[in-house]
Amino acid sequence: MPAMAVLSRLSLTVAVVLTLVGAGLTWSVYQSEMAGRQAALDGLTQRAARRIETRIEQHIALLSATRAFIEVQDGPVEHEVFAAFVKGLGLDDRYSGLQGLGLARLVTPGTEDEVKATLAQNYGPEAVIWPEPVPGLRTAITLLEPSDTRNRAAIGYDMATEERRRVAMLAALRTGEAAATAPLQLVQEITDDVQTGILIYLPLRPPTGSELGGFAYAPVRLGDLFTAALQGDDVPLVIHAVDADAPEPPLFEAPGYLAAKTASGLASQTQLAVAGRDWILSA
Repeated sequence: MPAMAVLSRLSLTVAVVLTLVGAGLTWSVYQSEMAGRQAALDGLTQRAARRIETRIEQHIALLSATRAFIEVQDGPVEHEVFAAFVKGLGLDDRYSGLQGLGLARLVTPGTEDEVKATLAQNYGPEAVIWPEPVPGLRTAITLLEPSDTRNRAAIGYDMATEERRRVAMLAALRTGEAAATAPLQLVQEITDDVQTGILIYLPLRPPTGSELGGFAYAPVRLGDLFTAALQGDDVPLVIHAVDADAPEPPLFEAPGYLAAKTASGLASQTQLAVAGRDWILSA
């Protein structure tokens, strides 16, 4: 073979080898860069989950304090006293997402007249128990503060008439611990700004030998909660969250979530426990 042909072939071989080596290095750099971006996204997702957990824990702590306040009262809780207690907590200023704190009384044939009288005394004669009861558990919201337009729409509501609320109430009765509902729409959603919500229940601990009186409970608007928890430059995430056992409706979905997920080519997911339920957080 002529020398020029040998040199030409050798040059071609070297060029091919260098191209392959270069491609391999480029791929290795790309893989390393993607791994770094994935690790960063996973870290941010965990940070977001911790922030959301902290918010929920704060809400449950307030609910526990509310239960204790109700239980130490000498007799029925007076509306004015309860309103002053909740006002002192500063819900609007420090606890975004927490729509209020309330008392839901159990309604039995022996207590129905008393509950109706309490409703009328607290919120006027137009406050009644609604809707029509279903077999089994029956309740009525007899206190809910702050007494804004949203919360007044819920007064007297029998939460046991709706399945997701009833399931959570029964779980709270069974365990004695805080129990959250699957995602739902609060009866307080009376404007165009409709958000997914949950309710968290704590059963009242009655005096020995007496019947259980009801629940301290908290309605939570999740759009407000997630937005407050994730604000700040240190959590630059677009989040989607669902309940593991009840994915519809989503707990929360940030505007542009699907577009951001497609554009980045990355995904991260973590799970957090919320008052007896599991939430899946995706970014």
